[in-house]
Amino acid sequence: MDSTTATYTDTAEPRMNETGAVESPGGRSASQEDRQMVERLRAGDEATFQALVTSHYGSMIRLALAHVSDRSIAEEVVQDTWMALLEGLGRFEGRSSLKTWIFSILTNKAKTRGVRESRCAPASSLPHEGEEADEPALDPARFRSSGHWTGYWMEYPQ
Repeated sequence: MDSTTATYTDTAEPRMNETGAVESPGGRSASQEDRQMVERLRAGDEATFQALVTSHYGSMIRLALAHVSDRSIAEEVVQDTWMALLEGLGRFEGRSSLKTWIFSILTNKAKTRGVRESRCAPASSLPHEGEEADEPALDPARFRSSGHWTGYWMEYPQ
């Protein structure tokens, strides 16, 4: 192993590599370029932010689409990720690369949004006020049509 290769112990403790950067076991620490970029972002450099957005936008959309069902939702997740990045710049410690940090924020936001989206129906699928639904939401044959229990399930759904 050459002197530039980082070695890791079996502990989960971060350690410093030969350049003085903090590395976490199994991961890559932030490069000097990443740390400089973070400092420029913290200083409010819009050109740096624009370059970051431009370089990662396409892959971020593709990753978000793996967790949500619609491109417009994926774009919202990416936008939320950029907002979280800007709000959390003070917490970036350099234990991973900047790209890894951005994509971990994106993954968490996309997974959360995907779960939330799977639990609700879009408003566009509901009838508008004053309109009748084209078809019933459930087959009416699944319910009792006469007797004391009219309107109740014939059999409970499985």
